[in-house]
Amino acid sequence: MKIASATLAYNAEGIITDMLKSLKEFDYVVVGVDEKTTDKTREVLANYQPPKGQSIITYDFNLYVEDGERDFAKARNLSFSKVPSD
Repeated sequence: MKIASATLAYNAEGIITDMLKSLKEFDYVVVGVDEKTTDKTREVLANYQPPKGQSIITYDFNLYVEDGERDFAKARNLSFSKVPSD
């Protein structure tokens, strides 16, 4: 059995490395980065060296829908859909 984590990030450059390190036993770590992120979260993720056997999957997401309301459920479900099925 494999273990995965799926999370969302917004301006998380100061904490994302610690979060990733805390998940060192996980096989997959999926991180969705809000399109409105203005810090270096993406760069930190791109430069992070995961432990052997771990895969880091990153993608951008838009938290807002057409009417301007935030849709956390949609963003969360998108992150779950990025977890490999094995």
